[in-house]
Amino acid sequence: MLEREQQRFAARHPRSAALYARGREVYLYGTPLHWMQLWPGAHPVYMRDAQGAHLRDVDGNEFVDLCLGDTGSMFGHSHPAIADAIARQAHRGVTAMLPAEDGVWVGEELSRRFGLPYWHHERLVRLVEFNDIEALERELAHGDVACVITEPMMTNIGMVPVAPGYHDALRQITRRHGTLLLIDETHTISMTDANYAHMIEMATRIARSVEADIARHALPWHVTQIGARAEYMFMPLPPRNGSEAKAGRNGPLEAFIHLYLLNRGVLITPFHNMMLACPQLASNDVE
Repeated sequence: MLEREQQRFAARHPRSAALYARGREVYLYGTPLHWMQLWPGAHPVYMRDAQGAHLRDVDGNEFVDLCLGDTGSMFGHSHPAIADAIARQAHRGVTAMLPAEDGVWVGEELSRRFGLPYWHHERLVRLVEFNDIEALERELAHGDVACVITEPMMTNIGMVPVAPGYHDALRQITRRHGTLLLIDETHTISMTDANYAHMIEMATRIARSVEADIARHALPWHVTQIGARAEYMFMPLPPRNGSEAKAGRNGPLEAFIHLYLLNRGVLITPFHNMMLACPQLASNDVE
């Protein structure tokens, strides 16, 4: 079945394949950000334009986008009010978890100007598991941590709910050690309360539908929802940290489901199984 889906993918995306070949000449991972190449299939899908909850790729394929990217998850792609403010480029789509041809050009131009073949970046950090208060105390005790960066709820390896009392402890410990606290990945903003209520309603419908399928087939999986995002994971209970979330991954099954959905016009987050609802997502998109 996977081979059949891979063949279908290749037949539908020849121009994306060509752009990815160009990208591999100038980027370490073939795309401007490493996670952009974490899609199933032989290469990522390259976006041409996007409006609301829908996206079209460079080969003319159209998708219901439950992946979205940062501001896309807040407002939908290229909302007219935002597009008018930031002009022409916004009308082509500016945030999605897909690479685009402009990104290939940037890599080529960087290589031309600076004479380096690949582009990437590195970071120096102390790593602490999410929800682990004792480990946070231990690492901050060194006295050399300038800033703690965390998500309000872990989402980039799979949705990890916050343990009771964790955020209160996080704030108290960082203040005691004189360390700044930066809350990253805060995607719960939208333009109006009505918009956000609609986003939550659509995400809830997605979550309940997936939960019903899990129950019908007696699968040892679960669904986590917070606000306008929902995710299914291949484990019976929600993970407590990133390591547990990673251990619960099933690469071949995940790749097959993602590829199956992509070939039928549905995008979900490429590096795990999260689905995001934007204001323009309609009931027929969910169904």
